[in-house]
Amino acid sequence: MPSYREILFGFLKELNDSQKETQLDFWTHESYRPNKSTININDSNSNYFKVSKQVDPRVKPKGHTCSKSPRLYCTRVRFKIFHM
Repeated sequence: MPSYREILFGFLKELNDSQKETQLDFWTHESYRPNKSTININDSNSNYFKVSKQVDPRVKPKGHTCSKSPRLYCTRVRFKIFHM
């Protein structure tokens, strides 16, 4: 299973220049501590992104079926991406 970093970088490659703000939710059963952080990313095409990451453990997903059990809590890693 790819890490959330791999998913984030793959997602950033697909963004077009007209998208100034977007959001990506990544669901996992791995345990992360709840936290908020902001990272700045420069990609190979000199695009600059400001990415805020918010980790919310024990979220019951809506519209997302967990692979282990639909009743199981997941960890949601939410990226808010600002294309600068």
